[in-house]
Amino acid sequence: MSGAAGLRHLPLALFAAPMGLGALGHAWREAHVTRAAPAVMGEALLLLACLAWLALACLHGARALRHPDALVADLHHPVGACFAAAASIGMFLVAGFLAPHAPALAAPLWLALLAATAIVAAVSVGRLRAARAGAFRRPEA
Repeated sequence: MSGAAGLRHLPLALFAAPMGLGALGHAWREAHVTRAAPAVMGEALLLLACLAWLALACLHGARALRHPDALVADLHHPVGACFAAAASIGMFLVAGFLAPHAPALAAPLWLALLAATAIVAAVSVGRLRAARAGAFRRPEA
């Protein structure tokens, strides 16, 4: 895959990677407190998670501009659409990273993410209910 063709097929599921890195970073942060693990490892993992999330967000933003049809198709896919939540959940981990360093930024970010996650959850549950009722339709690609 190269260039625009690769961007067209960029999966939303990639947002799971920063989630995993962020969770590991937060676990390491806790290990620093409870087990005297080196704090720098947790902060480095959390920073890497933030950078990975930011890179994916930029790529998906470019995808939305260049290939909106592909993104819409992913958001209407019965399984793939569920990974849209990984973007906002990954951002929760970023907000958790920011909390001790920039609490004035982390708190409103956390509240905005609560709203975003609630919207994604409501849409996902609505689609699952519609699919169960036989009303789920994928747009023609």
